[in-house]
Amino acid sequence: MRRWVILFVIGLWILSIFESVVAYSSTYDVVLWDDGPSFYDTRTVGSWPAKCTFVIRGELVTYSTSWYQGEGCTELFIPFLGYFIFSQAIGTVENSDGFRDVSYFSKVSFVKSFYYPYPRDGPSSTLTVGWHYKHYYYG
Repeated sequence: MRRWVILFVIGLWILSIFESVVAYSSTYDVVLWDDGPSFYDTRTVGSWPAKCTFVIRGELVTYSTSWYQGEGCTELFIPFLGYFIFSQAIGTVENSDGFRDVSYFSKVSFVKSFYYPYPRDGPSSTLTVGWHYKHYYYG
């Protein structure tokens, strides 16, 4: 009985690591999002020796140049699964009136400027940023 309790606790610990990691095939993605007009979100993913804190922030400016940025890490370590290496990132700004700006990034940290043709406090808006990782090796 004690062994099952220990295995259950270890299983819960492993699941907590995957809170913000979505697994499919041999890839892992870290996704952050926030509602505007000011954006900010942060999440820590992975475990020692390749633990990473991801951050997004940004600002919508009425009928003007707006911006967002993302910060991440080039590699992650997930216990029992191994190391994962950054592949690409994607950023999407959307609002309830149908505005959509999508950009792809080849660097793990980036800044994006774009024209926002709406009032800052107009239609509800969302920033979603995802980092795509490929499995490197088991550790």
